[in-house]
This record gives sequence, structure tokens and C-alpha cells, in this order.
Amino acid sequence: MPAASMARFARRAGQRLRTPAARPFRGTLRRTVMTTRQSDEEVLVGDPLKAKPEQRSPLVFVSAYTNIDILAHQPAGDNALFGFYVYKMNTTTGGLTLTSVDKGMENPAFSRYHPTKNILYTATESIHENGIVVTASSS
Repeated sequence: MPAASMARFARRAGQRLRTPAARPFRGTLRRTVMTTRQSDEEVLVGDPLKAKPEQRSPLVFVSAYTNIDILAHQPAGDNALFGFYVYKMNTTTGGLTLTSVDKGMENPAFSRYHPTKNILYTATESIHENGIVVTASSS
């Protein structure tokens, strides 16, 4: 994300926060986040080590563009059906099971986990209006 966009994101972060309509995330999340960039999706991986051994299933958060026509850049591919997906990972097989989606988030572009609180922040992206910061927490 360019420095100018980051500055706008930082200013907006304190001004517009809302809670997503999706179910709350369940499970234990790590305080620092591992991210990878693959075909315009940002992936955040939860930490399985804080759960009991029989309950270790990290959460995987995937955000995807839902309307590429309102982006300043034109990524390859088609619009995603939903903007935000939450999966539970099977640590034995590496398989993912979809647990919830957010149907109302348009073009989530950047996600970060709070370093000390159990909160995930996601900024949206559009050329027609300023993006918003969506917050989510797990119980």
C-alpha cells in the first residue's frame, strides 16, 4: 500500500469503526500475524498453540475484492462473491473448513491484528469514497 494511502488509512482508522455483520470469530488468535500475498488476497493465520491439544485448529482469514471496477488498480481475475471468509484449518491435513463469511464488506484490502488486544482490523478500498475500517474480535 503506498505511503499516501497508509496515511489516509491511519487518519480514517480513528474516525469510522463499525462491527461486521458476520458471526463473531471463535477460537484463539495470535497477537502477531503472518501474512502472505497471493492473487490479491491477504491471508491471516491464527495461532494453534494457545488452544488445548485436542482443540488446536487455527483460524485462517481471507479477504478478497468484491468489486474490482471501483479500485484504482485493476487486479487480474473476477469479483469475489464475499469480501471476507473465515476458515478453520486442520493442522494434520492442511485442509480448510469454511466457518463464516461477511456478506456486507466491500473490497477489504488490508488486514492487521492488534498487537495486544483480540481485535482484527480490516480497511476497505474504493475510488469513489474513503475506505472504512471494519473491526472484528473473537470470543
